Amino acid sequence: MLKYDLLEFRFSCKWYKFIFPFQSLKRATWSAFFVFAVVLAAQYLISDPAAARTSMIGGAGGVFGVLYITLPMKILIKSDWPEIVASNVENKILSMGFFLDNCAGGVSNYAHKGPKLFRTDENTVKIWRNREFITIIGPQYVIRRVKKEVLSA
Repeated sequence: MLKYDLLEFRFSCKWYKFIFPFQSLKRATWSAFFVFAVVLAAQYLISDPAAARTSMIGGAGGVFGVLYITLPMKILIKSDWPEIVASNVENKILSMGFFLDNCAGGVSNYAHKGPKLFRTDENTVKIWRNREFITIIGPQYVIRRVKKEVLSA
């Protein structure tokens, strides 16, 4: 069994991102477009104003839920066999629908396989390797799943 130490597991964003979770103008624009579409659909399809307000709150809540799970997290791992641990982590990330976007200078960048129009920089996973340490930065949902399924095994 591989031995490793989880040295750091935390959010890697500023405190105000929890209040205003938009990490880029592209993400804010798509979020505003989605909420606007939900509001228009609610106004058009529902004649009851109270039901339309509920739909608007649900649309905004759905957008903020998606934005919160993409806030960046960081894991720092120390291992006697960092190549094997990194390989296991990379296999998990690849199985989650990511692909190796580029690899240079000891940093591997993984982007999501979704349509390029919807791809954003904050939905990428970066893995740094050096002698005995592995640093992984990526969206919260990816990091938590990697921690649960790969590092807890």
